[in-house]
Amino acid sequence: MGGQTMTQKELNELLGDMSLEEKIGQLVQVPGSCYEESAVITGGMNNGWREETCRLAGSTLGIYGAKKLKKIQDEYMRTQPHHIPLLFMLDVIHGHRTVFPCPLGQGATFSPETSEECAKVAAKESGADGVQVTFAPMADLVRDSRWGRVMESTGEDPYLNSLMAAAMVKGFQGDDVGEKGRIASCIKHVAAYGGAVAGLDYQNVELSEHTLREFYLPAYKAAVDAGCELAMTSFNLLNGVPSSGNKWLMRDVLRGEWGFEGAVICDFNSSSYMNTKQMAYAGGDLNLANTPMRTRVWADSSSAADVTVLRNCAKNILFATANSNAINRDIAGYRMPVWQVVMIVVICVIVAGLAVWGVFAVRGALRKPENSGGEQA
Repeated sequence: MGGQTMTQKELNELLGDMSLEEKIGQLVQVPGSCYEESAVITGGMNNGWREETCRLAGSTLGIYGAKKLKKIQDEYMRTQPHHIPLLFMLDVIHGHRTVFPCPLGQGATFSPETSEECAKVAAKESGADGVQVTFAPMADLVRDSRWGRVMESTGEDPYLNSLMAAAMVKGFQGDDVGEKGRIASCIKHVAAYGGAVAGLDYQNVELSEHTLREFYLPAYKAAVDAGCELAMTSFNLLNGVPSSGNKWLMRDVLRGEWGFEGAVICDFNSSSYMNTKQMAYAGGDLNLANTPMRTRVWADSSSAADVTVLRNCAKNILFATANSNAINRDIAGYRMPVWQVVMIVVICVIVAGLAVWGVFAVRGALRKPENSGGEQA
């Protein structure tokens, strides 16, 4: 990984020294409005967050801008007991400052190489804005046009979706996610979010295991094989079981069969079916903008099992933080290479010279010629 990332030994030593409250904090992602009043996101997620929760939260979403995030990070690090940096996440789906066609449009090109380049540019721009993790790519297979998020998918074919998902992961992360101009990617939504009954968002998904494995799971696995740092569970119930509380899905398939070792994020309050402890036992690590009340169940954690599960969740999140190089990254905006700076200076000098020459040339052309032949009758 890029920079000086933490070793497993250092990570374990840090976890051993962290308080219960700090470990709980790593499991919580708060909205950007906790740190910036003008940051507004959907629903009531801007309400009910205690100052203590925001002070110890491990990550935030929905805000960007190098100077702004640098200021927020400096203030956060000043009060964080172990100086663990805040991780900044954002939906960078099909571009950031530069906007590319939506994923469905990219899928229509049948060109994974194009999608990789789009993700590469988006990573460079959002990384320069202080973003460290993107909630992309979305690898949900879609075959029902009634569903409202069809355009976020690359289509209806599991093979094409697999190629596109892997290409986007590579575009965002490159060979070293810790390098400047790269950000960590989070595959979503595990699993089968696009198969909702009647195309109704958040609705139950009823699929046989054959259909699930043959058509819906391959693209997620392709992203995992490509090295995505994080995975996000889906809002829906899968055959009656909430994805964010589905132990078979997260522990047996995602981690067991596919060998995924990164952090698992439960999507925007998708763990509303349960509390944070139930989610963690099923295999989830981080609550994306979950309500504080569902996190407080950890406050009475005293059993050995609770302590182990909580520690593992915090460890997975901290490992993702270290891998994205947030611990060492200076959020200061994009710095151009020296050759680009020199080229810009040279071009400016040439343009300025041409402008000065043009002014004198025009003045000379407009000047009336002097009468050298004397007055005429």
